[in-house]
Formats: sequence, structure tokens, C-alpha cells
Amino acid sequence: VHQDLPQKLVEDIGNWIDPFLKSLDDLDALLTGNRIFKQRNVDIGTVSLADAWAWGFSGVMVRGSGVAWDLRKSQPYECYAEMDFD
Repeated sequence: VHQDLPQKLVEDIGNWIDPFLKSLDDLDALLTGNRIFKQRNVDIGTVSLADAWAWGFSGVMVRGSGVAWDLRKSQPYECYAEMDFD
């Protein structure tokens, strides 16, 4: 790390984060359990596994199509071979 964050920036982030987290909580309460939101958004934009491979998807996009695939585990790079994670 080149240098520490300026104290004013740390204070500004602190002042910004509380209202932001409150907004996230409000959105979560509004959408997560909302029946209408779910009816409009569940099962849209799904991609089959065959299409995911054909379109060159990787990472979370492939996993979202039903494959337990994680390059960090199947072909570890950097320090991933030394880490234990799920």
C-alpha cells in the first residue's frame, strides 16, 4: 500500500455509509419477500448449461447455470492452492 487513506476521506466514508446501509435495508425489506417482485423476476434471463458453455461463460455465470465449477479450485492460480475456502 502506497500510503494511508487521508483522515478526511475516512470520515466522509463513515458519514456516507450509515445512510447507504439504511437504504439497502429499506430495499431489502421492500423487495426480498415481496410476492409481486418475485413473480415478475423469478426465472427470467435463465441460461442453460449448454448455452453458457457455447457463449464462453465463466465463473459465477457458469455456476448459475448449474455447474459446480470454480477455476480457483480446479486450476488454482496465484495463492489459491494454499487457501481453504468454499
